[in-house]
Amino acid sequence: MKKKLGAILLTILVLGAGVGGYVAVFVKNHDTTKSTASVTQTQTAGTISISADRKQVTYTGEVGRTALQNLQVLTNVGVTDTSYGKMVVSINGVSAVNGKTYWAFYVNGAYANEGAGTYKTKAGDKLMWKLEDVTQ
Repeated sequence: MKKKLGAILLTILVLGAGVGGYVAVFVKNHDTTKSTASVTQTQTAGTISISADRKQVTYTGEVGRTALQNLQVLTNVGVTDTSYGKMVVSINGVSAVNGKTYWAFYVNGAYANEGAGTYKTKAGDKLMWKLEDVTQ
């Protein structure tokens, strides 16, 4: 009975992810004084990882899309238009605080030289966003 139930649940999870839903995976450190939970959401467009404090977001770019388009497919994103293009102001419900913090965009571990709205991802690109202090 347990094997049959497990197989049914696995099938539901796989089918749910395949039709645009997401599967959340929570990983917790066994040390009760410190939680290192993280969330991974898997959708048909790829996988996004969100740190436990929700201040770092990583994903692999899909060729043919901008970094911003990839992010928008994978999670909720708030943007505002600026004279430089679109600026990300919130990711997955975590907002930057005007004048104090901002969402910094990285490509393959380096601070991006281009905005996420114009950067066309290449095969294997590792994209990351960090909520950083303006003073850093």
